Amino acid sequence: MRIRACRDRDVQKLDEFNPSANVESRHRQRFAQQRDGEATYLLAWHGSRIFGHALVLWRGGKEPPVREAYPDCPEINALEIFPPTLRGKGLGSALIAACEREIAAAGYGQVGLGVERDNVEAARLYRRLGYSGDLQYRDHYDALDSMGTRHHFADECTFLVKSLDSG
Repeated sequence: MRIRACRDRDVQKLDEFNPSANVESRHRQRFAQQRDGEATYLLAWHGSRIFGHALVLWRGGKEPPVREAYPDCPEINALEIFPPTLRGKGLGSALIAACEREIAAAGYGQVGLGVERDNVEAARLYRRLGYSGDLQYRDHYDALDSMGTRHHFADECTFLVKSLDSG
């Protein structure tokens, strides 16, 4: 397994291996955030196959409650291992560790991430990896369907943080 930042030519592979549920490519949107310096979009590879990704948002969470509570805390976002049969094998932990190394190398002392309240398995993993907290918030996002209708979603989430060892 190797983990590296997304490149322009990787976006098409991402859309093939892990298609967006909406018409707009979420991978292209995340790569644009990286290109603009707002994020680093890390991809996990095995050979020529991408099996996971995570987005480090350098300015932290986009939702006001998270920004207010943790104004200088980068957020790990869009963490996914695919297909689902690969989950539970340590790949997500490795991807999180790579994100944490990037964040620590950039001089930050903590990292955060949000987890949907009903995603018990992910919350268990994050807590096992040293994340804690109980900040409740709604994660808002939009998706465009094939008919051109934009839908708004709001997921109930908990924001967790972890201190990074600077030594």
